[in-house]
Amino acid sequence: MRRLSGLIGVLGLTAAAPAWGQCASPYTTDQLLQDMVMAEEGLRQDNGALVSDSGGRLETGIGCMNELLPQMMVGRTYRAIAAGKFMAEDEGAARSWYAVAVEVDSTFDYGIEDLPEVHELRTVYNDLKIAYVPGPELVEERTLKEGEGVAHYLDGRKISTPEAVQARPHLYQLKDGSGVHSWVIKGNKFPDEGLFDPSAVPEEKGKKKKGPKEKAPELVTNEFGFVARQRPGEKTPLLIGGVVTMLGAAGIYGYTFKTSADFDACLTQACLKEKRDLTNQMILISAGVLALGAATLTWGVMVDSNGNPVPVPGVRVKW
Repeated sequence: MRRLSGLIGVLGLTAAAPAWGQCASPYTTDQLLQDMVMAEEGLRQDNGALVSDSGGRLETGIGCMNELLPQMMVGRTYRAIAAGKFMAEDEGAARSWYAVAVEVDSTFDYGIEDLPEVHELRTVYNDLKIAYVPGPELVEERTLKEGEGVAHYLDGRKISTPEAVQARPHLYQLKDGSGVHSWVIKGNKFPDEGLFDPSAVPEEKGKKKKGPKEKAPELVTNEFGFVARQRPGEKTPLLIGGVVTMLGAAGIYGYTFKTSADFDACLTQACLKEKRDLTNQMILISAGVLALGAATLTWGVMVDSNGNPVPVPGVRVKW
């Protein structure tokens, strides 16, 4: 009997939860705490009727909240609802609520003070803690509504995209200028009140239509289909010019060995001064020419296929 009712619970997971606007009165945090404590007390007393009634009020009530459910209370609330479903012999719905409770608060474990050591409910919960958790699915072609003071919450967490794990119940809350509105949804079935369809926005009058996007330049390929190298025309002259200039700097510096030897051979004060000044000038000139050659070579290395220099040198690692 429990298996059959479990299947019914999966098919009509949120049938008991009213849609926003159908609530007779708001469900307050104080009422939620009272029902939660009663459900937990029913588990400790092994009072299935108390757990079932309290859990049912919680499931119906959270869809009528006009205040945000604190995130620290979400997992505890979902576990109480799941326990109520289990005691009502709706194991399918119980497993769904427990699965979401595990996603929200995976660190919780039932202690001896919460449940008898041997209890079927403990086994169900522990099995779900190690079960596979599917990823959330996004609502296609829709976004969450935006605006000043608008915020969206799913299972107590603030969200920016309409996505949720499918086939599971979730508490979705929308906060806007008129207050907080709550829905118990199945999967990613977000209510229209919280969604926005970008394609439905009419085109503004007088607004120029955007022209076609410029196509990116096509890659040049060789006969084998591989991308051919596109070498800018100035790259080779810059590389050669840089190397030649640096070799010229080396030649100028090499000439200082001769002027230094001439300095050692001088016999007069005037000769010493002349050779010293010439040697120093040659060293300074070679340093300047070396710097020019290095700059030219670096520019040739860094210039890209469009003839523009790469802003900074980089390191590329091929895996």
